[in-house]
Amino acid sequence: MEELKYWIWLSGVFSPGSDKPKLLLEHFKSPERIYSAGTDELSRLSFIGKRELKRLEDKSLDDAVNIIKDCEKNKIKIVTYSQKLYPNKLKNIFGAPILLYYFGDISKLNEQVVITIVGTRKAHEYGKTVTCNMAMQLSSAGVLIVSGCAVGIDTFAHKGALMANGNTVAVLGCGLLVDYPSENHNLKLEIIKQGGALISELPPRTAVNGRYFPVRNRILAGLSDGVLVTEAPLRSGSLITAEHAIEQGKDLFCIPPADIYSSAYSGVKRYIRDGAVTVCDVEDILREYEHIKPHSIRQTLTLINNSDNYSERDITKKRVEPCVVVYKDIQIKEDEISGENPEKEKRFKEFDLNLSDDCKRVYEAIGEAEPHINDICERTGMPISKLLAVLTELELAGMIIAMSGRRYKKA
Repeated sequence: MEELKYWIWLSGVFSPGSDKPKLLLEHFKSPERIYSAGTDELSRLSFIGKRELKRLEDKSLDDAVNIIKDCEKNKIKIVTYSQKLYPNKLKNIFGAPILLYYFGDISKLNEQVVITIVGTRKAHEYGKTVTCNMAMQLSSAGVLIVSGCAVGIDTFAHKGALMANGNTVAVLGCGLLVDYPSENHNLKLEIIKQGGALISELPPRTAVNGRYFPVRNRILAGLSDGVLVTEAPLRSGSLITAEHAIEQGKDLFCIPPADIYSSAYSGVKRYIRDGAVTVCDVEDILREYEHIKPHSIRQTLTLINNSDNYSERDITKKRVEPCVVVYKDIQIKEDEISGENPEKEKRFKEFDLNLSDDCKRVYEAIGEAEPHINDICERTGMPISKLLAVLTELELAGMIIAMSGRRYKKA
């Protein structure tokens, strides 16, 4: 407990997604050493601003001690950046969390091929079915499925893995003791029961806040070897995960649209145009990782090649329909599928919205041309991880449009 309280203190000094705790650790070697550092020593660091310096000068450990007690009471485990159990793939991303709170078993994140599956909350039947099938087939091949436990595509990603008797990990955008979304309460229990895990970088009682979800998505991408987008409109928050995957150098896979004219798949079409791997069969993903898990993946590929109708069943011949039938009473209107919102579709004649200063700065940096993301990054001086979240916020607000080739223009 003595060392852990300094890790928790440090994680609370900076906002989620900041890379500065990692830079401080590289300089001071331990959070306890950071805690004991004086103002003069900290102020000499070029990456520490006045506001951050003031927060580092707050030496109270009370909150950290209370969090530890809360975790012990509720059997929540904590892994820090320095421990062997910490996910290796996560260490090299920008803004890697310096600790993770979790229920269940996270050891498999360092042992298995990991594919993160993301998509829209308002999923079409095609997206649900394909997601469930892909998750089942990947899981049967020994792949660990990661998703965000939201309603929609995330739910079917987790369910598909569970139906194949595999493991799956849910990365939450709130504290582990917050029952969100309530619809997936039993799903969370099943994930843990079957040997998977629930993960969050936020203290256990952190309430739901919209600003945490875009930042959480860097972890979804960071834990993976590759990210699969199955259904997403152009303004889907799941595309933040795709952007992080590109930035982190991860493989990006996309399912072909069920309808090339439907805006429900416009986000997917964008990445297919820009060179993402088009997945027509689970084999298109497994071939990329056969060298990592040769036995289980070859066994799955053999089953695929010997089956005329493999896409409708998993390795154990368990059919997918029960997973879909559970949701057959949900009637999704076309405007819900597309993710369109009349209020967000309005053209903004005056730039007087309650947008953050960062949003305004990025919007002005885009100008009247169609700059590449690297140019915007240079003009604003923002870290790419933060810039991706701001660009997505502007897209969702209808202020900008993402073009092919990672270029952006004002709406």
